[in-house]
Formats: sequence, structure tokens, C-alpha cells
Amino acid sequence: MAAEVVAVVMDSDEVAVEAVVADVVAVAAHQSMEEDEAAPTVATESAASRGPATAGP
Repeated sequence: MAAEVVAVVMDSDEVAVEAVVADVVAVAAHQSMEEDEAAPTVATESAASRGPATAGP
């Protein structure tokens, strides 16, 4: 009986740790996306310097 209780507690701790890890990963991914949006990229700068795109010859 005591082993079953310990197993349940361990399982719930593992679930809690997995939830925390998932939250940390989600926050880190969100911050990374915000940093990517805030920082101009070489492609964005060169496209902006060329002006509007035109189609055809």
C-alpha cells in the first residue's frame, strides 16, 4: 500500500515537472518569436531598400 502511494506521488510530481517544462518551452518560444519580429533581418532590410515590387518585364 505504501509503495502504491509513493508511486502515485511520484507520478503526480512527474506530471507537474512536465507541465512546468512545457510552460518554460512555450514562454521561451514566444520570447524568441518576439525577438525575431523586433530585429530587422537582412532580407527585410534589402527588400525595403529596393522599394515596391513590380511584376513583369
